[in-house]
Amino acid sequence: MPHFPKPFFKKARGVWYVEIKRKQINLGANRDEAFRRYHQMMARPQEEPISSDSLAAVVDAFLEWVSRNRAADTYEWYRYRLERFVQRYPEIRTLDVRPFHVETWADGYDIAVNTRRNYLRSVKRCLKWACKQGYIDRNPIADLELPGAQPRDDAIDQTEFERLLSFVRNDAFRDLLITTWATGCRPQESLRVERRHVDLANHRWVFPKSEEK
Repeated sequence: MPHFPKPFFKKARGVWYVEIKRKQINLGANRDEAFRRYHQMMARPQEEPISSDSLAAVVDAFLEWVSRNRAADTYEWYRYRLERFVQRYPEIRTLDVRPFHVETWADGYDIAVNTRRNYLRSVKRCLKWACKQGYIDRNPIADLELPGAQPRDDAIDQTEFERLLSFVRNDAFRDLLITTWATGCRPQESLRVERRHVDLANHRWVFPKSEEK
């Protein structure tokens, strides 16, 4: 007896999916509409199942591309933000998205200026990619303005850092904090550095381009 995939509901995202050829297809948040699309898809299996009308489907396609072509941290950076955007507008059509949708969504969080900028940037990047890939004929938020990034001026002096260390009880964590503070590197760099990255002769760490963000 042949096996046919069945739609299933993802509570975390509030939408229905069906898995075809190991690919999860977004069917939308409305159950009746999701099953209508599913039956339509099964009746014409030769057609491309990804619907550019659905913002959620376009986001899924973008995230799949990021997972194949970018670092895991980059994928997670986009996934966290874009899934929150889809949850805010689960049934919106891709070409119906407007700059005010993105700004209103970002303004709903109590976040810093740079964080808000990243929220806006994630959605704008996704739809720019969708347009270049041919999923949509135009980018509906091409005119979305991104605020300038604010410099991070906070610095921890020696006295404040020593006070911070006084609360640390784990020696390995203490070493990690000292290394990160002394070098000024990013946390992801001090967490991932290995012996092969250390250039003792020149007193530096060298990360291959393939391992950069």
